[in-house]
Amino acid sequence: MVDSAPYRVGDIHVAPSATLWRDYSPKGWKYSDRDGTSEGAQKIQLKPGIDGRTLVRFNAGGPSLAFEDPAEPDAWFQMEPSVVVQMVSSTGACWTSEFLPGDVTSTGGAFKAHSK
Repeated sequence: MVDSAPYRVGDIHVAPSATLWRDYSPKGWKYSDRDGTSEGAQKIQLKPGIDGRTLVRFNAGGPSLAFEDPAEPDAWFQMEPSVVVQMVSSTGACWTSEFLPGDVTSTGGAFKAHSK
């Protein structure tokens, strides 16, 4: 029997920055750091939506990105029935999504998830 208790694979802390974050209110916010200096975070897009349909995009990579073992992204999420991703702001605002197996691709050194 597979243990279905949730566990954390890792977390990434993105530092505040007046130059890397852009406010496009009321359309949302964008973060861009090609070098991924904040623990590998390279691009973030937050776009408010109606009826809880907020858009959150997050890209990370490079030498500053570190997760706990296993070191291969292809193995990170294969044992769980779903993947829960949370983004929490310094003010406590939280965005959470649960991705089911059909929503997740974890191949070629990349993890991608998209809910429908």
